[in-house]
Amino acid sequence: LIDDVQNPLIKMSNCCSPIPGDKITGYIHDDKEIEIHLYECLKLSRNKKQPQSNKIPIDVAWKISKKIKRPHTINILVIDGTGILFQITKIIKAAGVAIINSETSARKNKEANIRIKLDSVNWPVFHKIVEKLRTLKFVKKIWEDPTQRI
Repeated sequence: LIDDVQNPLIKMSNCCSPIPGDKITGYIHDDKEIEIHLYECLKLSRNKKQPQSNKIPIDVAWKISKKIKRPHTINILVIDGTGILFQITKIIKAAGVAIINSETSARKNKEANIRIKLDSVNWPVFHKIVEKLRTLKFVKKIWEDPTQRI
């Protein structure tokens, strides 16, 4: 059970960026570090065809208190277009969460980065926001700032 995402032996994978509340799977490395992926991570499904000699699959689950509230910073990589920020902020507002700060920047290939700092919320509320954002057709990737994790 994972009760602390800042544990130095726990590594959240960058390919799928799991957050507490997601269905996950884990792999133990030779150095005893546990790598956490979304259960349906696309990178893992491609790698299942190749043997992973230095990774041992293990069952993992979250055990993070639902009562703890803290600020979260969401990073979103999107396909740039009109009305994107409005759709994102509408989801956050519907969850009853205040936005403390936001930054946007255009990238090459018609992409943009959006960084939004949220007021203090518990993990279930944060997870609900991220789940809804993941379904937006213009969202390519969502992750939380590692410095903001519990």
